[in-house]
Amino acid sequence: MGVYKAARLIADVALRPFYMIAPILQAEFARHWYAGDLVNLHRLAKHFTAASFGLATIGLGLLAAFHPWIIAAALGDGYASAAAPLLVMILGSFVLASTMPLHVLPAAVGRGWPNSLGSLAALAVQITGTILFAPGLGAYGAAFAYTGYSFVLVATLVPVAIAILYRTNQLCGLSSF
Repeated sequence: MGVYKAARLIADVALRPFYMIAPILQAEFARHWYAGDLVNLHRLAKHFTAASFGLATIGLGLLAAFHPWIIAAALGDGYASAAAPLLVMILGSFVLASTMPLHVLPAAVGRGWPNSLGSLAALAVQITGTILFAPGLGAYGAAFAYTGYSFVLVATLVPVAIAILYRTNQLCGLSSF
């Protein structure tokens, strides 16, 4: 297993709880949206986004703080060189995890095109970044490409989700966003 793959494995394990809750949350968002229950949709999105941010801060913060020991325990001392790429990936993982509820909101309310567009744009950034940076920087360059993927995906999905929440806020007459 290469250095990038080792770092990516740990980053993916750290994201697993967030990916596991995403389909459940998407179903709940859809249920509230199609039932016309916009107040609870808005509340659910707000609470789960705050919870995701908190859990991502704690979980990925601990991973960042203890990554050398986690790498050694999970993969062995031979993968110590995965530490630097993992730190870069933790930044991208934090951005993904802390905004995870907002990623599924557009598709849940029948607006799947932002998910497709965001995924394609993010993939293009990751492929381009890998081609440009991996040859010279190795695993570190590939980690930057992964983090670029994360930032582009979030940059395409979160504004759409915020617009949906802003609109539900107006429709419900809620005083705060």
